Amino acid sequence: MTIGLMAAGLAILAAQVSPLEPLAKLAGVWTGVCSGRPGTGTVTKTFKSLYDGAFVQCETVLNIPAKDGKPANQHRDLSIFSFDAPNQRIRMRQFHNEGFVHTYEMKSSSPGHWILEGGDVENLPKGFRPRLAIDIGADGALTEVFSLAEPGKDFTDYVKIVLRRKS
Repeated sequence: MTIGLMAAGLAILAAQVSPLEPLAKLAGVWTGVCSGRPGTGTVTKTFKSLYDGAFVQCETVLNIPAKDGKPANQHRDLSIFSFDAPNQRIRMRQFHNEGFVHTYEMKSSSPGHWILEGGDVENLPKGFRPRLAIDIGADGALTEVFSLAEPGKDFTDYVKIVLRRKS
């Protein structure tokens, strides 16, 4: 009987659609441009599903060429999306080559549109808060806007990325 109940429970879980499925559909390589406080440059993002859809990973490489006396800069980050079932929340942890770690929680979601906000940022002074807005346009373009709020202040946009699926 116990084995039968476990099998039935597994069948029900298998039939359910993962809350990460909309993000998993971003799987592949995306390329495009960025603009904002760091400057203007090129971006590559690679999304992939991990562990049978339990997680979604995104690797980002952003290249800003030297300009107006500023040296060239490369930013890299690794994002892991997960679903916190007991709290019914999508979460994302993002690790930056500069040493920052952001922990986000999905604040709003609709088809092709997600807003994630975080609390304190590891390795920045207390009170900084990140926000990431992700949109898939009708034309298939993926747009991300990263905003940052300094302690006691409202969010201001830091960088905007516009990408097209490469593969």
